[in-house]
Amino acid sequence: MNGIVQNVVAINRDHHERASHCRHCQSCMKKPVCPAYELVSGQQLDGESGMLQKTIQPGQSVFRASDKFDGIYMVRSGFFKSFFIDADGVMQVTGFHFPGEIFGIDGIETGFYNDSVEALDTGSICKIPLSLFTGSPARKSSIGSDNLLNLSEYNMNGISRMVPLMKIMSRTISRDRNMIFALGKLCAKRRLGTFLLDISARMAQSGYDANQLHLFMSRTDISNYLCLALETISRLFAQLHAENIISVDRRDIKILNMPALQALVRDDATSESALAQTA
Repeated sequence: MNGIVQNVVAINRDHHERASHCRHCQSCMKKPVCPAYELVSGQQLDGESGMLQKTIQPGQSVFRASDKFDGIYMVRSGFFKSFFIDADGVMQVTGFHFPGEIFGIDGIETGFYNDSVEALDTGSICKIPLSLFTGSPARKSSIGSDNLLNLSEYNMNGISRMVPLMKIMSRTISRDRNMIFALGKLCAKRRLGTFLLDISARMAQSGYDANQLHLFMSRTDISNYLCLALETISRLFAQLHAENIISVDRRDIKILNMPALQALVRDDATSESALAQTA
């Protein structure tokens, strides 16, 4: 009798979690850009999507480098940073993640995450199993991951289910490519300008004001990400503030002259001309 009661309680708890997940998906402000929403909506009644939503506190890790890959992650709210620690124990920031964006795709190939990811403020994320995009159970690999991707195992229907994921992966690769170019080719001032424009565009995509930026990452994180000295970052923020391109109030940045900031990134001479015209 006790076993029956325990089973009933377990079933009720499972049903409650599934219903809660359904409500989370239906009410989520990021469902228009979520690569999994259209796929999971048809599975919500039986609760077999495998998606998991949870809240992350500031400084809390989502996963660590070399952890076993268990899915990609969608940011519902809050801001996150990815980083790795090299052989000498030095941290390198590799990216920042905003509401409506995904992270964790680096673990698809090997079955292990390459970077660590932690929250910069209180946030909410959804873990999305890779099997959701394949339409079939995940493949067990020789190295132990049950989420690795093998396109040869899926028919055209399975491939079509992966299109939303492929699109968002393409956008992520394109954005990262632009930042890699900035880090490798641009001077310090133009690197910071590129960074601010990137943050502005991503904030706008997340539903925020493109000209009002609250930087949840620290100046140390920014300098690390842009491969610049902390003193250089502080000096450049002060310089852009003095030139009336931005106003700086601790972590609150207001873009005062978007054309001048864009011109700065394109070409320093063009930037000087734009500043002269607006002076």
